[in-house]
Amino acid sequence: MQNIVILGAGTGGTMMANKLARTLDLKQWSITVVDRDNVHLYQPGLLLLPFGPGDVMPPLVALYPTISLGVFAAMRTKSKPAEAR
Repeated sequence: MQNIVILGAGTGGTMMANKLARTLDLKQWSITVVDRDNVHLYQPGLLLLPFGPGDVMPPLVALYPTISLGVFAAMRTKSKPAEAR
């Protein structure tokens, strides 16, 4: 099995994970999303809050209902790509 790791579960990471899940054979691929939070704040949805309650912070697992994803709460402490070479 091959693995894909997506860093960040914002709009871009969520769109990429769902597009890959529709495109790839999930029997051969594993998709992992790494983010520091276990909820996704949909910022454009904040504009609608004055008009009534809404779910602008769904849990990450709710964004991936049809595929099996590993979601890990992680925070980057330091990144030194130049030293890793």
